[in-house]
Amino acid sequence: MSKIHPSSNKNNTHTKQIKINGRFINGYSYYSFDLEQESIFHFFKNIVELYCDKGLYITRPNQDLPNNIIPSKKIEIMLLKQKNLNEIVNKIKNFVEKNKKSAILLNRVDYLISNFTFNQFIKNLYIITDIISENKSTFILYSKSSFFDEKQLSLIKNELLPIPGQNLEEIQIKDDYYEILELVNKYNKNNILVEFKKISDELSINRKTLSKKINYLEKQGLIIVKNFGRSKTPYLTEKAKEIISKNL
Repeated sequence: MSKIHPSSNKNNTHTKQIKINGRFINGYSYYSFDLEQESIFHFFKNIVELYCDKGLYITRPNQDLPNNIIPSKKIEIMLLKQKNLNEIVNKIKNFVEKNKKSAILLNRVDYLISNFTFNQFIKNLYIITDIISENKSTFILYSKSSFFDEKQLSLIKNELLPIPGQNLEEIQIKDDYYEILELVNKYNKNNILVEFKKISDELSINRKTLSKKINYLEKQGLIIVKNFGRSKTPYLTEKAKEIISKNL
């Protein structure tokens, strides 16, 4: 499957590709409104674990710290304590330059807007999305939509993209794993048995690596492997077929 190289979130063609792909793309910035806090914490942790080497969670101290939800050596926490917007921007810039293809989650935008104006915030948001694009990382703004008026929401939505799906099953598949599903689906639809060797040859993956990837897809409930003599043949589950059909 061909890679999509990010350039700008404002390009309608790229927006369409996001919808087709159904997964996060490095270099893009997203928004999520009105999810439960616990859900967005789990959501972010999954993105970091599956896609990134490091994650940065920016929030307020005390009750907003998800110590019992996202304990991870891969996630760094930055607390909002009367910091100016330049500090936040510089922290994000230094973090993504040091940790390529990392992920950032910004929580408590209401706190920032109460200490600064919305115009100051949106100007710095533009700077952040440029930094994210240049460093091929991922940025997520999480907030309650009720904190903004209609015009403010429109400005945010014009700059950011909606997260690809609230259902984590739609985004927890890396490109190389998704390629396996697509190939198996192609053969399954034509009632052709596809052995591991054929997948290995077509996708240029060595057998050991392929076995690990298919084992992972089995654990996710996306593939069933059937044995025919010494040959192993993978089949897509209904769950996998649904994900493929949503991304067509």
